[in-house]
Amino acid sequence: MQFVKKNKFLFIIFLLALIIRLYNLNTFPLGFHVDEAKVAWESLSIIKTLKDDHGNLFSLYYNSFGDYRPTGIFYASIPFIILFGRNVFAVRFASSLFGALTIFPLYFLSYQITKNKKISLLSCFLLSIIPWHVATSRATSEVVISGFLILSSLALLIRKPVLSFLLLGLSFLFYHSARVMSPILIFFWVYYLLASEYRKFLYSKKTFIGLFLVTLFSSFLLFSPQGEARLSQVALPNPNLRNIIINYTTYLDPNFFIGDIAKPFRYTTANVGIISIPIFVLFLLGIYIILKTNKNKILLLFFALGPIPASLTLEDSPNLHRAFFMLPFLIIIAAIGLNYFYENQKLIFKIFLFCIAFSFISFCINYFNTTNNIAFEYRDPQTKSLSNYIYQNKNNYDLIYVTNDPDSPYPWFYFFHGYNPKDVNKALEAGYNGKWQYENIVWDNTRCPRANAFDEALKNKNIKKILVIDNGQCTTDPIKTHEDAKIIKEFSYNGTVNYRVWEYKPIRI
Repeated sequence: MQFVKKNKFLFIIFLLALIIRLYNLNTFPLGFHVDEAKVAWESLSIIKTLKDDHGNLFSLYYNSFGDYRPTGIFYASIPFIILFGRNVFAVRFASSLFGALTIFPLYFLSYQITKNKKISLLSCFLLSIIPWHVATSRATSEVVISGFLILSSLALLIRKPVLSFLLLGLSFLFYHSARVMSPILIFFWVYYLLASEYRKFLYSKKTFIGLFLVTLFSSFLLFSPQGEARLSQVALPNPNLRNIIINYTTYLDPNFFIGDIAKPFRYTTANVGIISIPIFVLFLLGIYIILKTNKNKILLLFFALGPIPASLTLEDSPNLHRAFFMLPFLIIIAAIGLNYFYENQKLIFKIFLFCIAFSFISFCINYFNTTNNIAFEYRDPQTKSLSNYIYQNKNNYDLIYVTNDPDSPYPWFYFFHGYNPKDVNKALEAGYNGKWQYENIVWDNTRCPRANAFDEALKNKNIKKILVIDNGQCTTDPIKTHEDAKIIKEFSYNGTVNYRVWEYKPIRI
């Protein structure tokens, strides 16, 4: 309690960050992206069976399409699905909570570097409202948890080296890029501390053994078959020094921070950018102050190191996820700029606070917008609605065929409608050629499965009525051999048909 009283402003900022990240979380961000749906279903599957839906016991990776996603987010979500039930809020809660909790390691790390409590508090305030961190925290994003663990590791290294290295190793289980950034950051952090008044805390075997083991663990994961498989998906096709430098510079482009080029688009907000213009101006001022005073240069180094993993990849570039680890240091640098006005120009300080508040309100207006929401288009806008439709109508048909393209709707369907993963996963494992069936629903990897479905219906005399859901890219013309099939519903957004529903009643001679 004494600690809370002593740091009441820090806890007030934490509560602000938590409220911002939890407000209407069940609805916003709009849509429920496949990455979130997979977290939902796999976490539930582990709760019920201790296995994922591929039958892997306590798996460290989940392979959706050769991506070998680290499964830390699955396990982090389990307590909240147990606590809150099968809903969007429960699935998003873990990253939102850890996003708010990041306030604490950021404060202590900032103080260790700047020796200034005002700068540390201002850093936390900026983190609580910056669009980049708010949007990712609210969207079941494992990089947020990984970022919390890395910052906690850096902040704890001085006093708790064993715990520090354990947290650093744990961050590897959440996000691929952490395996590159964590050893780099901890190496330079140790080097920096050894040249400071904190060096007396680091001269121990624990520090150097921990540094060695973390690097070894990171290398093992990076060069494992799973790690190399993911790298091959996203890596630059020709990773020479010139291409890496060109790619790296895109993360220093103002358009990346305040423009509309940051990807994936599902984490961005129209007309806002991933950081606001006032914060970007303060960031530039902070750089100037650091260079002029020759203090806190470690922040510039850490910021410059942040885009390294992202610069080695091309897919969805420039990528705000892979460059996420530059964000904390950008914020501390901006706080140095804001603190300069607090100490020297109170009026300008108040003007900047007003501009920051105005920008945040603008972000909220655009983010919490249910119409013309650009990000919604990239968040599987109609898949949850489709799963609800199938559930409501499944007893009205003898057979339902559902496309698996672009992403199979089954995680949405079975998570939100009370199914037991133990039974569903058995049916999935028994499937073949990408097709499997549970009850009267067939999940088919064919983009346009209606021809096969209609033929199957004709062969089976027990099937009187069939429903087929196609990918929206399929032609709307009825198949010539099944002219009696008809489109009864379309799921679309912004003029794009995401799913098309066909009904067919076989006419037998």
